[in-house]
Amino acid sequence: PAGIIEKLKEHGGTLFDESLLEILEQEVTKEFRGEASVPRILLLDPDYDVTLPLEQQLLRRDFWVHIAHNTYMAQQVLEQQKVDLMVLEVNLGSQIDGFDFVETLREESSAPPEIIFLTSRDDPDVLDRGIALARDYLIKPLSPTLASAKIKKHLEDIQREKSQKKAPG
Repeated sequence: PAGIIEKLKEHGGTLFDESLLEILEQEVTKEFRGEASVPRILLLDPDYDVTLPLEQQLLRRDFWVHIAHNTYMAQQVLEQQKVDLMVLEVNLGSQIDGFDFVETLREESSAPPEIIFLTSRDDPDVLDRGIALARDYLIKPLSPTLASAKIKKHLEDIQREKSQKKAPG
């Protein structure tokens, strides 16, 4: 990271705004210390038509967004990155559904991400299970703008809860 930052600084003021380079350097340093201030979201949905517009809305709100279209891809992201919030579909088109994936993740991880389901499933039994497992349960179709606003609100709540846990007293 330090080498990359130094290389970019060589072009500061010509190709890059120097103030942006300072911000980048701070974020890269925080990232490698595990203190990144930009929340990370993992979208797990096999439907590209859902993930693409939602990803665009979340990027506009300045979040890091990772996309996975199956549980294998999601597991790869979770092993490589700290994820603050995972938004996923219940119907994953595989042998494991979103509920089972979340339960397995919580059993195997010491710090699993917070969960929001964004799904077309709205039958009562599924609703009850989803609400019990997640921070929120959103039903498709839902506009990407509204979904991103709700996700932003949940991330703000998560950040506040974490800071309250760290605060003395």
